[in-house]
Amino acid sequence: MRVRYFVPLVICLLLLTIYVPLHAQTVVTTAADSTCVRFIQTAFQQVGTNCANLEAGSLCYGHPNVSANIDETAVKNFSKIADRLSLENFTSIHTEDYDPAENNFGIAVMNIQASLPRAFPGKGAVMMAFGETTITNAVTPEDALILPEKAIDIIVGANGADLYNVPTGFNVPSQPFGSVPKGTTLQADGISVDAQWLRIYAPHKETFDENVVAWIKTASLVQGLDLSNLPTITAESYTPMQSFFLTTKFEEPRCKNAVPSLLYIQGPKDTLVDVTVDGAHIRFGSTILLRLLPPGNILQVVVLSGLGVIFPDTPDEIILPPGFETLLCLAPIPEGGNKNTPLVTKNCGSAKPRLLSFDEMQTLSTDFSNLIPENLQYYNTVVPRLVCPSGVGAVICTLELSDPLFAAELSNLCQDGTLPPETCAQLSLPSIFNN
Repeated sequence: MRVRYFVPLVICLLLLTIYVPLHAQTVVTTAADSTCVRFIQTAFQQVGTNCANLEAGSLCYGHPNVSANIDETAVKNFSKIADRLSLENFTSIHTEDYDPAENNFGIAVMNIQASLPRAFPGKGAVMMAFGETTITNAVTPEDALILPEKAIDIIVGANGADLYNVPTGFNVPSQPFGSVPKGTTLQADGISVDAQWLRIYAPHKETFDENVVAWIKTASLVQGLDLSNLPTITAESYTPMQSFFLTTKFEEPRCKNAVPSLLYIQGPKDTLVDVTVDGAHIRFGSTILLRLLPPGNILQVVVLSGLGVIFPDTPDEIILPPGFETLLCLAPIPEGGNKNTPLVTKNCGSAKPRLLSFDEMQTLSTDFSNLIPENLQYYNTVVPRLVCPSGVGAVICTLELSDPLFAAELSNLCQDGTLPPETCAQLSLPSIFNN
């Protein structure tokens, strides 16, 4: 049997509810349940208007109830629907689950700069928190990387210039990957500690999707440029909210058949974005979902589109194609410890990628298609279709992908050993790519 899901992101949001008892049994939907589902659907539609054209580095009060720990001088500017503020003003944001008494459902929308350069022509990475979800900024104001309002133009000198992945002194080796001719105008938004390198906007293909960041040596540029206003960028530099701690409710939602409490993040299509969640470095190329599972110390990561990489550039690297999830165990919080500082443990046995089941994809997708407004996304997410042949005994389902170019990339990753055999065995790729 074949089923195609042309659904935006939140369809799969509900794939996650397989861990909530609500979907482990037959649910009788009451009139009240139907009313609250309609209310939540309307709430998301209203957020499309309330948070339209949100700038990178900003937070929008999408729908009540949302609360936040804010700089005292900014409190009066973030108290009602459609209010917006710079993420520099926030310590934490909390959205409330559906409240039948007040008929509210908290939704907050953020556009974070994350690892994207200032010259990138987009709105950063889109983050949407809803239900009972708390996001605590792990980037202190004094340590935050604040990019200039506009990248500066730089000009390549008479001998041309090489482009590098990173400058020397970062966590991975500095290697050239291309070059640009003399006279080329580039856009820079940061400088290395030794002032020998500039970070620039330079899209280029890497193993996983496109990277839009590169580095160039200042010695190869036309001299006399004023670089004094550029911020210093190191391997540990984070823009506001690029690193955060996440807490979500994992009990049954008050509104049956409604979306669970979680965090949705979408980056530009096929473009690498780096964030750190509860101490776990996550690099993704399109759309992911995050939430905690019972008993509260398991971080679930689901990839809806593109590729997700957990612990990139390390021996512990985990690669997730769309339709796959991984579970990361969080270290227990010591007595009297800070509940906002969990760390992913390295000895967690749940990190192996798992393909979501046919039932998980089918059960909740129908009722929740087109939930998130199009204007808040870069693109509508198309969930890959899961094919489960009929027959007796153990049925092996495989994932089919609608984009032939992406299917070809996955096939190449399978052939060169980047993707593990057990993952590749669950991907149904065109035969032309398997020869």
